[in-house]
Amino acid sequence: MRLSVLVGLSWIVMVGLVGCGKLKYDRTETLQPGDMKTYTIDGPSSQQVVRVKLKADEEVSVAVIPARDFPTPFSLENLEKVKAYATKANAKEFDLEATIPAKVDFMVLVYGAKKSTPITLNIQGK
Repeated sequence: MRLSVLVGLSWIVMVGLVGCGKLKYDRTETLQPGDMKTYTIDGPSSQQVVRVKLKADEEVSVAVIPARDFPTPFSLENLEKVKAYATKANAKEFDLEATIPAKVDFMVLVYGAKKSTPITLNIQGK
């Protein structure tokens, strides 16, 4: 099964860490069937534990992966080959923790909706 990636990956969001501050990112939007939302986060200056929380009205899947390993061309089969920091499939609510190495940009992928569903995403550094 192939997911359509939005034209020009218009949903990529770059979030940077400011100085020694901790990462904090909140987003609410709608995920359509067959679409994927990608959030690219600048790597922390030192190893950091990141907590990813998500709520949706319908079941979705989430993966936290190194940005450099984003599979091209994108497919679920290619995504399964990537060594993810954290992943969870087919749930309406997630609370994941991932250890991100120093200076490694990472991505949070939200995909797999069977119906249009609002999602609320929260990404925080610990």
